[in-house]
Parts: sequence; structure tokens; C-alpha cells
Amino acid sequence: MLRVVLGAVALVAACLLLAPASLLDAPLAARTGERLRLADAHGVWWRGHGVLATRDGSARVPIGWRVALAPLLAGSLVLTLRGDDEAMPTGTLALRDGALAVRDLHVVVPATMLSAVVPALSAVGLRGAVDARAPSFAWRRDSASGTVDATWQPATIVAGVLPIDLGRVVVNARPAGGGIEGTVRNAGGALAVDGSVDVHDGIAGGSFKLVPTASASSAVRALLALTGHADDAGAITLTWRSDRR
Repeated sequence: MLRVVLGAVALVAACLLLAPASLLDAPLAARTGERLRLADAHGVWWRGHGVLATRDGSARVPIGWRVALAPLLAGSLVLTLRGDDEAMPTGTLALRDGALAVRDLHVVVPATMLSAVVPALSAVGLRGAVDARAPSFAWRRDSASGTVDATWQPATIVAGVLPIDLGRVVVNARPAGGGIEGTVRNAGGALAVDGSVDVHDGIAGGSFKLVPTASASSAVRALLALTGHADDAGAITLTWRSDRR
């Protein structure tokens, strides 16, 4: 009888450990409203690789991962992103009791993938690549520390059929007031951008002052005039806030 029980336990453990990586696609799709999918997954769920892709497949990022099994027994999830080349995300994320710790995170994604993560951006087209880094970031219920910095270049927004060059956009974000707040500025392009973003209680928002530069075309200036009331310098301020996610 003992052999039967031990054999059953061993069989269940083997099935759990050897579950395919492709099973992770369904929970990812459910958590993102099917905006992100895990395609071409190989390996097992705790050590595998695949492609993180938008629903229509227009943006794809290769990804590899490894979950440390020993910490799972203590209720902790420690995930290491493994990159075989510069196109793959790298870093370590640890989650326990609602606390998140990030080390040496480096992710480069097509700007179009942001529309899958931030539905408010789906109304415009985004071009270029976003390079995000978090050398050290910790989030707990009552405190947070660290930084998250991102660079978007060559940054282009396509409104209808009109491409708007923003040059190089830099976002510097830090924990503040129980959430995350950051600044947004750019260099070059048809518009000068000076703004701020914040995330609190699952709600994201931002405020951006836009000023046409000397290189702005008449079409860009006309579009800017339609989006809001301009001040004496020709600048307008746009604000937005997402729904609770």
C-alpha cells in the first residue's frame, strides 16, 4: 500500500514538474484581457522559452525564464528572465506576501506593445522601441524604493495617417505616495514634451505640455490646435486617466 501511495505522489509530482510551458498562455491571456499571448512556447512551465506577442502578432519579443523551485515551498515566487541575446529581457523578480523585489531588470520592447498594456494608447499608432531598466526596485504594502527608467526612440506617434516625430523620449519613475510617479521629457522632434505620469491604486494618469518646435510641419501644428486650447506660446496641455484595472 505504501508503495502505491508513494508511486502516486511521485507521478503527481512528475506531472506538475513536467507540465509544458505552453500552459502559461491561458493565464497570461486572462490577466491581460487577451491583449498579450505566449506563443511558440517550449520547455516546461518552470524553465522554458517562447515569444511574448500582442493578440494580432504585430509586436513580438522573445523571452526565456526560470522559476526557482525551492522558494516555492516557502511561498515565494522567484523568476529569472534569461536572455540569449540583447533582444531578450533579463533580470530577477521575487514575489512574496504581496511584496515585489526586482533586480537588474532590462527589457526592450516594440513601442506598439505598449498599446496592449495600456488600452488608452490603442487610439494612436506607436513606432520605435522602448528600453526599460530597473537596477533595483522594491514594492511593499507600506514602502517602496528604487527607480524605473525608460527611453523610447525613435519615438513616433501616428495620429490617423500623420506621423509625429518626438525624437528621444525619456521617462524617469520612482515610488511616491503609495504609488509610482515620474517625469516625461524629450529631445528633438516636432513637439517638445514636458509632462508627468503616475500610477496609484491601479489607476494610471498623466499630464503633458506640448509645444511645437521649429521643425513642426503645418499639419502637426494644425492637429495640435485641434486637441486643446493653446497658450500664448502655442503650447497645449493634455491630461488623461485610465479606468481601474
